[in-house]
Amino acid sequence: MFVQGYSLCMKINITQYKKYFRGILISVLLFVNPGRICSAQSEQPPPIDIVFCVDLSGSTNGIIEHLRNNLWHFIHELEQLEPVPDYRIGFIGFSRPSFGKEYSYVKVIRNLSYDTEWLSSEMFSLRSQIEQGNQFVGAALMTCVKSINWSVDPNAVKLVFLCGNGFVNSDGDLYKKACEMAVAKGIIIHALYWQSYTLPKELWGWRGIASLSGGKFFSVDVSYNETASDTGFDTDKLMELDEELNRTYVYYGNLGKLRYKMMEEQDRRIYEESNRGFRYRMDYKISPKYQKKNSAWDLVDFSDKAYLELKDFNVKQLPDSLQKVEDGEFNALVEKKKYARFRILIEIRKMLEQRAKQEREAITEFLEGQKQTRLEWEEQKKPRLDNLIIRLTLEAAQAKGYKIK
Repeated sequence: MFVQGYSLCMKINITQYKKYFRGILISVLLFVNPGRICSAQSEQPPPIDIVFCVDLSGSTNGIIEHLRNNLWHFIHELEQLEPVPDYRIGFIGFSRPSFGKEYSYVKVIRNLSYDTEWLSSEMFSLRSQIEQGNQFVGAALMTCVKSINWSVDPNAVKLVFLCGNGFVNSDGDLYKKACEMAVAKGIIIHALYWQSYTLPKELWGWRGIASLSGGKFFSVDVSYNETASDTGFDTDKLMELDEELNRTYVYYGNLGKLRYKMMEEQDRRIYEESNRGFRYRMDYKISPKYQKKNSAWDLVDFSDKAYLELKDFNVKQLPDSLQKVEDGEFNALVEKKKYARFRILIEIRKMLEQRAKQEREAITEFLEGQKQTRLEWEEQKKPRLDNLIIRLTLEAAQAKGYKIK
């Protein structure tokens, strides 16, 4: 008892001394350089929250394909910032009859989330073409402000990309109230007018939204054709490696099979739609944001946390190949998948790094020749939806302390 009491007293005294000397150290540092402590605490730039608020009516047919085909390119650009940001992306659709008149034809397709694979799945589930749709821009913006789980960090980057067309005052002055509320919450709204047609009477309203919320207005060029080519890169080989990689995932649990099928489906869909988009998806898929982050449904990732025994899992929720194995073989089979994944990731990474190096060298040579910065180059590009979203996000990130490669 005495020894325990003595030990406790020693711990208390040591703790008190630590606090005492820490207080002296902080006082000295503040006296010498008052800004040093504050700067040390704010070295990590703030989080980034981005919401796509998209008009899905008949007049904007083509907009959803463009966004989902370029989603992984956009994520790739976020991942290239230094340091890599803590970012979340959300998606709100409006002007679809199926979203319901009682909700002003507005729906939160995906709230702000780190789960970009699920976001991609939701975007691909939307019909690409419809014939009509009632546009209530004010209601859509109000949903952005009130129904989204925005970061509570007062310094966070909070961006809404309002994409579409139509009159913004179809539901009165609601858009003005939404803009006022957005400003109060530190949310910036960029108004990107989809010019499948152009009515001057509509443009003033979209300009007004950008002006009221501290954002920017652009009339988006939709006259181009999306190119899916990736000249000089063996996308088919990359797909073969991806299929091998997917075979190393071993689903389990209530949502395991769903998530596995979602992963395969997103690979296939973006591969068919855009070779370049597929390459950017694979960049993400081999990154730390994805690798070893699927333990909730993948046994290979889960095995890093515990030794696996068959009796601990519902056999009916496992792949057919594992439902009849002996208990002693179960963990060994998963370990075999783990080593196979390690080997395949090395091959994929080698392919992608070689391509990334080629692109970096080409862009660096071009920018040096033109004597331009990356943002100046972005500003000269055609006002396409993907280019504008990337550029405006990079500008906002740079203003908050991020560095652009």
